[in-house]
Amino acid sequence: MDSREITAENTPRPGYTTTITYRATIDGPQAQSVTVHSKEHQVTSQVIREVKVLDLMKTDLQARPAMKIQGDPESISDEAWGRLARMGGAPVILTAAQQIYQRAEREGRPPAQAVAKALDISPSTAGRWIRRSKNELGWG
Repeated sequence: MDSREITAENTPRPGYTTTITYRATIDGPQAQSVTVHSKEHQVTSQVIREVKVLDLMKTDLQARPAMKIQGDPESISDEAWGRLARMGGAPVILTAAQQIYQRAEREGRPPAQAVAKALDISPSTAGRWIRRSKNELGWG
């Protein structure tokens, strides 16, 4: 998967800039590097500890969800799709719903229940995501 870079001005405090390079993986975002700098202030260990790295990566994933999935989407388990969907926001949820639904259908499992379980959502919410996925991604 491709690396992404986030630059957050005035983070963790005014006058500081934080840059994070990370990879979006099936298990969630993984930071590769975190840099905090300031032209005005000293960067101390206390300032570095204030950087909410995971929150910044999650926010970035939700704002720019398009990501390449390495390998065959079929090789990704329902549980992994669920983790990825929770990190990636609506566009990833739509793809996850499609993948989980179609796999369950092929395996003879109730597809809507499989989506609800993997995404940890109610059956009615799963139904709405499945309908939206079919409409927006043009499948089924």
